[in-house]
Order: sequence, then C-alpha cells, then structure tokens
Amino acid sequence: MRHPCPWLCVLLVCLLGATTLVPAVLAAATPEELRQIEDLIAEARKIEVQDPAAAHSIATRALELAEVAGDESLLARARIRLGISFYLQADYPRAFELYSQSRKNAEAAGDVGAAADAVNTLGVL
Repeated sequence: MRHPCPWLCVLLVCLLGATTLVPAVLAAATPEELRQIEDLIAEARKIEVQDPAAAHSIATRALELAEVAGDESLLARARIRLGISFYLQADYPRAFELYSQSRKNAEAAGDVGAAADAVNTLGVL
C-alpha cells in the first residue's frame, strides 16, 4: 500500500529531516502486506533445497518488501532465507554477510527465534 500523499512526505522529509519521518512512513505496512512477506519467506524455506534458484528469487522479493515495510523481524527472516540460497550456491561470503545482517535485525526486533536461526546459520559456515 502506497502512502496517499507522497509529495507531502517528500516535503516533510525535506523540512524535518529524513531521520524524523522515515520510521513513521515505513511503519505503515498493512497486516496483509506483512502476511504476504511471511508467506514469501515460508515459500522460500519450503523449496530452498529442491529449487535454490526459485527460493533465491522468492527470498529476494521478500527482502525487498520487508525493507519497504521496515519490519526488523521480517528483515531478519528474509535475510536468513536469502543467505541460505547463497550458501547452497557456494557463495559463502554473501551468505555470511546476510546471516550477519540477519542477526542484527533479529536482535533489534527482539526476535529470539530469528536471532537463534541467524547464529545457527553463521555456525554452519
């Protein structure tokens, strides 16, 4: 869902500074949008071993949507899935980067489960 007055947001960001408004604008994700991201993460997880390329594409989309939503927990979980797809393609430096970012997102969100997943995936590397 797009903000109804994007020009107003741009004006306010210019006047007040980006750090004042960005969290409020990002927090505007609807429950349906959050559910869509969760569904994408679940789908990527389901197929990541059988079809790593498709899982990579789905996890990338989930990460893009999570970034727009600004949800730290969803960012953490999307990064784990994307990191696993890189791991399965033997791109270990990129997997490590995503796992590390995921851990930071999970800790920021207070999401113990995602933090444990991130630490576990780092340990596998």
